[in-house]
Amino acid sequence: MSGRWVAEDVLRALAGVVVSRAELAQRLPGWRPEQVSAGLRTLRVNGLAVAVHRQWGLTAAGVSAVDADVTLRPVGQAKVVKRTLRQRAWQALRRRGGKVTIPDLLRVMDGDGRENANNLAKYFNGLESVGILIRLKRRVAGTAPTSPGHIVWVLSVDPGPKAPVWRPSKRQVFDPNTGIIHPIPPRRA
Repeated sequence: MSGRWVAEDVLRALAGVVVSRAELAQRLPGWRPEQVSAGLRTLRVNGLAVAVHRQWGLTAAGVSAVDADVTLRPVGQAKVVKRTLRQRAWQALRRRGGKVTIPDLLRVMDGDGRENANNLAKYFNGLESVGILIRLKRRVAGTAPTSPGHIVWVLSVDPGPKAPVWRPSKRQVFDPNTGIIHPIPPRRA
């Protein structure tokens, strides 16, 4: 089972069933019982599985993860959170109730500049493509007379305090809070 992580196999083995830990270990002969237990803990911590009366099953999020064929990443391998522009913007977005424009966000973060605004616009477009952010149809008036206005961004899903990582070259958004990788759908012609 090289190249695979136990939590992914445990997640798929729980699809459509409710079983005990011992029964689950029998369904996964390639993993030792303690590895299956570690996979269950990881799924529970991420809200993908739950135990009721010593019987394990998937939560609604777990069923969705199986349906979407998500790739999980070991939580212990998470990188240290750096104070990047995007991480600071993510935290400011959450503090402001999940509804901002990029110029307002830059003012709150004590930063401005066209390249920071462009960086955040690309990042927000990437998050929008997987449904984490939504852009409102209504815009906020800009300062220039010919300005079309500023896009209002709204947080539709708040996965946690760590900023999602937009990976345009891999066409995916990685959520370091849950370890889930969201593939970016192909562009429409």
